[in-house]
Amino acid sequence: MKNAMLSLEDVRTRGFEALVAALGSANALRFIGQYDLGHGDYTHDRFRIVPDKSAKEIFASLQPLGGPSGRGRHGRARPTQSSSCPTRASRRKAVPA
Repeated sequence: MKNAMLSLEDVRTRGFEALVAALGSANALRFIGQYDLGHGDYTHDRFRIVPDKSAKEIFASLQPLGGPSGRGRHGRARPTQSSSCPTRASRRKAVPA
């Protein structure tokens, strides 16, 4: 038996109903969302937004973490790699024997 040619609206409706039956409504929507092509022209926008610099030039223009002062986000000096964290050690509670 040959299937009759369905209208595009019927194909869309039956197809989505089949997806919901097989995957559930949330996963059917996630599946459909994978086929969204988005909008705009990424290549054109990238060249318009990103400066025309080499990777070396961009890397050279970056400041060290915490800014030029070498201090962290909160104005405190950053610890050296060899120092331990006294706060973490003081938070440990003694376990009764």
